[in-house]
Amino acid sequence: MRSHILSSVIVLGAVLAGAPARPLLAGSPAEPPLGRAQWVWDKADDGKTRFTCAVRKTFTLDGEVRGARALVTADNYYELLVNGTSLGNDIDREDAHWNKVKAHDIARFLRPGRNAVVVRGVNYAGPGAVLAAVSIQLEGQARPVVLLTDKTWRKCANPPAGFAAADFDDSAWKPVDVIGPVGTAPWGFFLGGRGAEPTASVLKEPPTETLAPEEAQAMLEADWLYQAEGKPLGARAVQEIAWAREIAARLARAAAPPDLRAELARLDELAKAAQSLAPGNEEAARGVYLDVRRVKRQIMLKDPAVDFTQIVFIDAPERYPHESMHRVYPQAQLNCVRLLVLDGLHPGGRVRRLARQQADEGGGWYWRPEVSFDGKRVLFCFRPAAERTFHLYEIGVDGGGLRQITRGQYDDLDPIYLSDGRIAFMSNRGNSNARCTVGHPSPLLTRCDADGRNIYILSGGGEPEYTPSLTSDGRILYTRWEYHDKELMRIQSLWSVNPDGTAVSHVYGNQSYWPDMLMEAREIPGGKRILFGAHGHHQVYRGTVGIVDTARGFNYPEGITRVTWDTPWPEVGNGPADRMEEPAYHSAGPFVGYKSPYPLSDKLFLVSAKPATMPNAHAVYLMDVCGNRELIYRGAFGTLYPTPVRRRPVPPVIPDQVAWAGPQHLYKPVQPGTFYSNDVFDGAPGDLRDRARYLRVLQLDFTTFTLGKKLQDAAHPGGHPHMHVGPVMSVTCNDGIKRVLGTVPIREDGSVYFEAPPCVSLHFQLLDENHRCLHTMRSFANLMPGERRGCVGCHELHSTAPASRRSLALQSPPSRIEPYAGGPDRSLGYERDIQPILDRHCGRCHQGQGKGRSKLDLTLRPSDRWGTFPEPYVTLTLGRKRSLAGDFPGPCEGGIADTILAEAHPWRPVDYATLRPLSRLSGVSRLIRIASGGKHNDVKLPPDDLLTLILWVDTLCPYRGEREVREMDDPDPKHPLFARSNYPPSDRETVQDVYAQSPYRPRMRTAPIVYRAYRQDEFPSLESRLPRDANGAIIPPVRFTADGKRIETPWPPPPQAGR
Repeated sequence: MRSHILSSVIVLGAVLAGAPARPLLAGSPAEPPLGRAQWVWDKADDGKTRFTCAVRKTFTLDGEVRGARALVTADNYYELLVNGTSLGNDIDREDAHWNKVKAHDIARFLRPGRNAVVVRGVNYAGPGAVLAAVSIQLEGQARPVVLLTDKTWRKCANPPAGFAAADFDDSAWKPVDVIGPVGTAPWGFFLGGRGAEPTASVLKEPPTETLAPEEAQAMLEADWLYQAEGKPLGARAVQEIAWAREIAARLARAAAPPDLRAELARLDELAKAAQSLAPGNEEAARGVYLDVRRVKRQIMLKDPAVDFTQIVFIDAPERYPHESMHRVYPQAQLNCVRLLVLDGLHPGGRVRRLARQQADEGGGWYWRPEVSFDGKRVLFCFRPAAERTFHLYEIGVDGGGLRQITRGQYDDLDPIYLSDGRIAFMSNRGNSNARCTVGHPSPLLTRCDADGRNIYILSGGGEPEYTPSLTSDGRILYTRWEYHDKELMRIQSLWSVNPDGTAVSHVYGNQSYWPDMLMEAREIPGGKRILFGAHGHHQVYRGTVGIVDTARGFNYPEGITRVTWDTPWPEVGNGPADRMEEPAYHSAGPFVGYKSPYPLSDKLFLVSAKPATMPNAHAVYLMDVCGNRELIYRGAFGTLYPTPVRRRPVPPVIPDQVAWAGPQHLYKPVQPGTFYSNDVFDGAPGDLRDRARYLRVLQLDFTTFTLGKKLQDAAHPGGHPHMHVGPVMSVTCNDGIKRVLGTVPIREDGSVYFEAPPCVSLHFQLLDENHRCLHTMRSFANLMPGERRGCVGCHELHSTAPASRRSLALQSPPSRIEPYAGGPDRSLGYERDIQPILDRHCGRCHQGQGKGRSKLDLTLRPSDRWGTFPEPYVTLTLGRKRSLAGDFPGPCEGGIADTILAEAHPWRPVDYATLRPLSRLSGVSRLIRIASGGKHNDVKLPPDDLLTLILWVDTLCPYRGEREVREMDDPDPKHPLFARSNYPPSDRETVQDVYAQSPYRPRMRTAPIVYRAYRQDEFPSLESRLPRDANGAIIPPVRFTADGKRIETPWPPPPQAGR
């Protein structure tokens, strides 16, 4: 057999942190083969609280030790002990990372006879595990003794004293739980080599060759045998006959049923053969089973929904499995990915590479392709070998007419054809970094003309968005990651929008813990149900397939079923009320993940599936909701995004309703949009109607600034909690710059109608007459220029149009947002705005020699273990009884601010739902009650100071605002903190210096301002957005005067008057 099918597991070698690589000296042990070790742990760890587990290996050495070396890593931290001696750990170290393996010389701690190596792992949250390899060279022996973490190691949570000694009795310890080999999600492969010199081989593009018939048949039969799950083949043949007949019965009910008489007759013959099999005749049973599978395959392929003979897909290796990082720089930088067309739905079908010219120029990386409505062209994104970013291209299915559509130093991803000939895609041209510092700007929903011109950002979001598709009514369905005042990990839900960016609507899951991510969603033909891939925030290559039916609900457990019942929801596990799509579902061999499903009918779909024996290589299958599957193609790496090549209906065109602003350099005035609601109290508790008087409008700025690394700030690189952000903005949540734009009045009938700025992220709060928050929204809404948008009630679904009645608000022109003192540009900072208020009004008792200082010290001072966050900020927000949980606050009693502690552990499913009115924030805040009541030592703050304190509590107690951000220096790639950084994880084979080689270098002081309402054609790169002085030097886009006034420098400069 030809060897062009590569191994499915490619170990890229270990990364040794710290000292640079050095040659092995005479007598040194061989490098420990970490790539052969297995991740091990204790499955009793639920990932919700701190968990400690010691894993131990006892062994005997029959000679003197000449040299010994250990490689160890863990998620989150570890301590290595040899014969009772601790040799080092990375616990709470800033540079700790599972991909940053530590090397330890352990020779002098070993001895002839009994020895013990122990790794004590500490996991703060999420998946935990340890990985270790030891190589020991004995005197007079040529081969080293090698120890690898595997099932022979033993485990103990919270081990007793003396647990690491060689003579400790570990017989009561249980065998470790093996999580998987190197490459197992969520960790993936090691991403480079030792120190500054990569040792891994760069993956090359494999040759594109069609299998010989005998090879293809052998592959198909091997897959059928794998699906038998090791069960007796005679009995499995009987099961398969029953399943094949069920498929035939379903097809017989189709509008145009296929002729299956020959197949059914053959099944009858095989059923008799199966009944007559002699016990123990495995060869005969094998023959019957394979014959049954051949007939069953013929039946499945006669389904009328299989009305095509070609598919297009990519063949790509797995890399770092984070949901957004895997798609762009510094990942996806290898040049080995192929865009393929398969002629014939069979492993032996003729396979050919599309865009051969791109391979000839060095290759690169592709992501999801899209086939045109007429089935003749393919739209795709591609990163050429000579560049760092992805662009849009189109080519004929026949391989002709290749053209490049977009250019620049931004990533343009996952394009789709729109009904009017335009293109929608995801692009990070908005320069908005995810607040959790993933190391790259967020790809957001964008559109352009067919020739790549008139690029407009449609999204009002700041976090990454994914995999758009077009629905039968002409709208765009896509995945949106957001965490407005919520925990950051779990909300990656489905949304839809018109192709001009108007009428954004929630589709499913914005308050659901299960599943973690709903991605790669497509509408099922003939109805409104949606087929999707469920993935994990850190497990994007592992998934299961589900179906959403919004007629039955918008959040788990309503309206959602799981198709692939043999795999759980990734990362979050099975929920308490999961529902099967098809009760007759059966497994067909252990599969560890499904990805990129493409619906063909309500029962049938294409999917990329990953067998357990090939955990890093998806293959394309034709599959139905009962679990029946037939292999279509297996590639060299992982075959993803199978898409039929065929004609398909063109959905109706939805006319544009947007007042497009045109190119930015003309600075045409941008039309505001308008929001209206006939009743903001719809669905809310009745007492809100009696108390609420205003609707507050808040804006969360797009986070164009970043340190590009998860750390509190450059002055506290090891400080915790860093909240998965860099720099930290708040101890309560993973936050950005919030601005309170002002308020609008609520009319007597509960209606509101007001103008609002377009192309920004807005959310709302209901206020009482004293501007204290009664109810808050924890999602965002946005408008396009000139859009008129209605909504119902004060909730977070955005899915229902307001009732058609003539409300009081609509009988007058729209209100304008009334700003507070300080204006709509103001963003609060604790030391700048809040501490001075406490000094003025509370310092007499709670500072210096004041009698209240022993109860609550309001002196500004460093905190004990919270890094850059000072006291009394930490106590006011988290309370005295508080704890750390790794990168986030742990369980806390909550301070007297009584704000929302969105990121405090443990994260509970209930925390993603709408908060009850008057459960947090200023309406119930003890701090506000004390500051306003006059009963606490006659303290009653003046109105301006009290309002500032209220706004601080209601914006979740920010520590930093824009002014503090703009005072930070841009990260210097040569600084030790950033040079050769291990974050974000990179394809080290092609990216040796993440910061220096970045196409979108992290910036703070000079972070750009992006005006999304304008056309983006004029800005091919981040640098093109930055203002310059007369000498061409970059200057900050924003500066502040001594009295705090914000001054913005637009770029390019506005036209001079009269020109």
